[in-house]
Amino acid sequence: MGRVEPLFFVYSGLFFIILELILGVNTGLDLFLAGVALLLGGGVFALTNVLWTAIATALLIIILYFVLFRAALRVKFVSPATTKVNIDRLIGREGIVIKEIKSSEAGQVKVDNEIWRAVAEKNLNKGEKVIINSVEGVTLKVYQKED
Repeated sequence: MGRVEPLFFVYSGLFFIILELILGVNTGLDLFLAGVALLLGGGVFALTNVLWTAIATALLIIILYFVLFRAALRVKFVSPATTKVNIDRLIGREGIVIKEIKSSEAGQVKVDNEIWRAVAEKNLNKGEKVIINSVEGVTLKVYQKED
C-alpha cells in the first residue's frame, strides 16, 4: 500500500465542503464540518508528517462538534423559524366595533389600526370593546369584552 499524502485529506475536505454547498443545508452542516475537520487534519499531517495525527485531529474535531455544538448550530442555521403570522397574532387581542355587528349580519372591528370584517353570536354596538376568539378566512369571530 502506498504512502498517504496530506493532500488526500485536503482534497477530501474540499470535496465534502463542495458537496455541502451543492446539497444546501439539508445535511445540517455535517458535511461542511467533516470537510473542515479533514482540511485541518491534512494541515496537521503536513506539519507533523505523521498519519495518526491527521486522523486523530479530524476525529477529535468531529466528536467535539457532535457532542458540543451540533444541536446549537442546527437550531441557529437549519431549523425553520416558527413565528406566528399576522392572523394568528389577532386571537385573544382586543378590538373595538366600528360598524354594528348583528347576529345575522357581519360588522367591522378595528384592531391595531386595521379594520376587519367581524361576526358575533349576539348583537354588538359601535364603540363596544370585543375580544377576538378565532379567524376564519378574513372574518374575525368576536365576543363582547367583559369590563
